[in-house]
Amino acid sequence: MLWSALRCLLLELNAGLYVWNFRQENRKVLAAMAGTASDLQVIIEHYPILEPLASELHVLYEVRHEIVHPATRPGPEADHTPAYLRTLRERGLLMSTRQETDYAWISQLQSHRLFRWAFETVADTVDVLLAHHDVPHEHMPIRDTYREYRTIDAA
Repeated sequence: MLWSALRCLLLELNAGLYVWNFRQENRKVLAAMAGTASDLQVIIEHYPILEPLASELHVLYEVRHEIVHPATRPGPEADHTPAYLRTLRERGLLMSTRQETDYAWISQLQSHRLFRWAFETVADTVDVLLAHHDVPHEHMPIRDTYREYRTIDAA
């Protein structure tokens, strides 16, 4: 759902919903979105996304694939974590027994720490998108909607 929210925001920003100065650049972004299934590629190519945020977005996109297209995949790893997402395990973002053998892979993704990281990554991306489009202050509450999870955690 976070990727869907980002897609909607990209469409809104580039269609002039928040800013009335429609630029040629907006047309290019909309055309790029229409021509690819990867919003990640559009974001990376058309916005000033710097490292480490770009890397975080790539990992988040892989997590999205794992959730949307789940597959029971017996792998060589005793902990069931695919090698290309090992960074999540190393950072303690997965649901884990912390033993050599671990939960099934899809169960490892049911982690509140992973949820928080995903929201933080998307919220940081939203900040870049809004700043790039010079969104007026009266529309800035949209930024806060991507950080509301923090109030839930505090309760």
